Amino acid sequence: MHVVAETPVSFLQHLKDVTYIERKPLRFCAERLTSLVRTLELSDLDDYGSLQKVAGFATLVSTYDKGKWEFGLQYMMKGISIRLLSVV
Repeated sequence: MHVVAETPVSFLQHLKDVTYIERKPLRFCAERLTSLVRTLELSDLDDYGSLQKVAGFATLVSTYDKGKWEFGLQYMMKGISIRLLSVV
């Protein structure tokens, strides 16, 4: 498994380099996704749980880009927790 540790600032810069998405729009990512789900009147929200986690992560990273903090994304597979991403 390949693990990369980055500061929030370097993570946001890498994200911008790869996806051309800047920090400011990400600050409202979770809120916009929630609004979209309500507007579309989606009934089965369990299908969108993973997308909500990613949107929440994007909002956190872009909002709290200063200081030192750690955040990890974990994936559960057959009862085993695997850390996929850690921002320090």
